[in-house]
Amino acid sequence: MKRRTLLTASVSVAATAVPSVSTAKGKSDKLFRQAPMKKRAEVWMQQVKPAFAIAYFLGEADEKKDTRPPFGNDKDASGKPQETLPGTQVLLLESGIDGSDQFLDVANLVARVRQRARVPLEKLLTLVEAVVQPEITAPIAECYSPHHIVICYDKIGSPCGAVEICLTCNDRRMYPGGEILHAYDGCDIAKVARVLAEVGLPLSGERNLSVDDYAKEVAEQIRYIEKRREEWRLEEQKK
Repeated sequence: MKRRTLLTASVSVAATAVPSVSTAKGKSDKLFRQAPMKKRAEVWMQQVKPAFAIAYFLGEADEKKDTRPPFGNDKDASGKPQETLPGTQVLLLESGIDGSDQFLDVANLVARVRQRARVPLEKLLTLVEAVVQPEITAPIAECYSPHHIVICYDKIGSPCGAVEICLTCNDRRMYPGGEILHAYDGCDIAKVARVLAEVGLPLSGERNLSVDDYAKEVAEQIRYIEKRREEWRLEEQKK
């Protein structure tokens, strides 16, 4: 099995376990990049054309079962080839921030998936709206250890799009159109969480967290940031 799967490749896959595929050059759609904000989710759906979507809840990699053989220049301090655990990300960015070439780390997905659920396309649209055209944005921290990913598939089961989410730091990545996200402070992460909860996925593997409690936590974060911004603004006025 190849370690990485280019999302833009042609492949026959199962909906719940994506096997290896051949790679191909990924291309961002100019129509999506140039679309008005209120139309971006709709344009994204038109570009991806998902036949169905699966949301995955990811656990931690098992050191005994999921350790990988040395890859490339992976070496320890003594210079010997070093085995590694899968990283925390399934959607990998390979060519800067423009999002033109992104890969699924298939081995990581298979090793870490703990639960999965079908996402109706109308709920997928709601989730994408929360990501690319948010009315409320939550502040982003720096951990980015995503435990959720929604993968879109075409009619033959090939992955054609993805949205990866970290509910801890409120950040997200997506394909196609990853470059669009860099224009935002964040997304409507509470709305994203509500969609994940509605399809039956847990929000956390460490605690029993309801979507309402999570939304309250996010609202508190937003109020804190707004308060700090007002304090900074007043401090600047005094200078």
